[in-house]
This record gives sequence, C-alpha cells and structure tokens, in this order.
Amino acid sequence: MAIKPEADNVYFRDNSSQRDLALRLDEAFDVTFGAKRGELAFWLAEPKEHTRERFGLNQEVVVIYSPHKRTDARVMTAAAQIIRAPEFKYRVEKVLVLLIHNGHPQETAGLVKGQPDFIIVPFGADELSNPSRGSLFIRSKISEELGSIDLFGMSSPITSDKYFFGRDELVQGLVSRSVNRHESLGLFGLRKTGKTSVLYAVQRRLADRPLIADYLDCQNPGIHAARWWQVLDNLATRCANAARVPITGREAYTETDAGARFSADIKTLLERGSL
Repeated sequence: MAIKPEADNVYFRDNSSQRDLALRLDEAFDVTFGAKRGELAFWLAEPKEHTRERFGLNQEVVVIYSPHKRTDARVMTAAAQIIRAPEFKYRVEKVLVLLIHNGHPQETAGLVKGQPDFIIVPFGADELSNPSRGSLFIRSKISEELGSIDLFGMSSPITSDKYFFGRDELVQGLVSRSVNRHESLGLFGLRKTGKTSVLYAVQRRLADRPLIADYLDCQNPGIHAARWWQVLDNLATRCANAARVPITGREAYTETDAGARFSADIKTLLERGSL
C-alpha cells in the first residue's frame, strides 16, 4: 500500500499523474495526505518500518511535487511553510523533505543544496517512474544525502534543526517530562554522542511556549571559574532578560544570601514576566 485509502479518495483519484508518482514511493513510504499549494502540490508520506529504522524517522515526511520544467525557490518556500504550519508542526519531520520534480537534474540539485534549514532530497519524475530503477532506489537516494553525515561525530553541537533527526522521540520525552510532569531530569552518555545537541533541541522546542528555557554551558571559562553564587547571579540575569524583566540597580549575590535572593528573583520574574 503506497497511498492510504482516505488520501486516495479525497485527493489522488482526481490527480492521476500525481497518483502514479505517489504509488512509486511504495518502496519506502505510505502516502497519507495530498493537497495543492499554489502552483505546486504536497503530500505527507509515512515511513515504512524498515525506512523508519534505517533513517531514524519518527514522523511523516513532506513531499513537494513540482510540475514545472524548471525548479525554483518556490519549492523551498512551500516546504518551509508546510513544515511550520500549525496543523503539521507536530506531525512532520522538520529536517527532511522529498522533492519530485520535472526540472533539470543538475540545476535542481544545485538549488536545493543551498537550503540552510533542512535537507531536500530531489527525485526526477522520470527516474522515479523508471521501471528498472531498482528496489532500493528511494532509500539509496536518501542515503546519499544522509548516510555520509556522521551526526554523532560532528565536531560541534548541532544548534539548528538541520541534520537533527532520529532523536525527536528523546527530545519530546524530555520536553514532556520536564514541562508537563515537572520532573527534574538528567541526560547522560559517552563523549561525542550528541548530548549537547539534544539539549539545544529541547531549548528550540520550548522557544514558542510561555516559559523560560536557557542553556548554561559549564565548560565556558566564565562559568567554570565562577563560584556557585556567581553562577546563580548570572542565571537570574539571563532569565530576567528572557522574560523581558531586566534586573537593574541591584547588588551582586553573595555566598550568604544567594539562595534566598535567587528564589525571590525567580518569583518576581514569574509574577511580572511577559511570557
């Protein structure tokens, strides 16, 4: 099954050319939704179990279909709008988009390579329809873009959603337990396994919620060399700036009063902050 019955009845039966292409995704995906967006169209594709396991995909993937003979920036604009749309925001993968196009292969590849926010894997409509393409064609194309990237071995933490995939379940679990259940949590692991990248992702997931989320890097010399009450003072200032309630005209915390003053400052932020 490449197209779920509801999607087929609502959209694809009236768009036969797109239906034929969507059926070609059966190697790796089941298409669950289809709709037009201006002069383009988009589908949502649910990864099959083997695809989910191979690439660490936990949500549906956006597929953009462009009928034009030349692929242009409208593709990136449409992808960004769909990924961020409220109705799809928590349903689709934020870093991977598939593009089915009728443009020039090299021109299209060059265009999508310059996309800074997410990874677009292009498929020519002709090559997707080729009966001799092979049973691993789609997965091989995705692997060309994703498989060569050592996500856990990057020299620096991942600070944007691009390349951050396969760990959404962990991030959502941390967000749910810390925010909804008010639990104190710890994240432990060996070096270079992506702990900092996960924490940055948690911070991004919380950015549009009415709360304060900050990341304090204890490897920073200014933090590492500070005493505990100085760190609390720094944290209170950062939280105040995030809450748009700057703390001004006050004396720095001392070792004897830091605990009480930090609690009082946080209470003030919660009462006065425009979160």
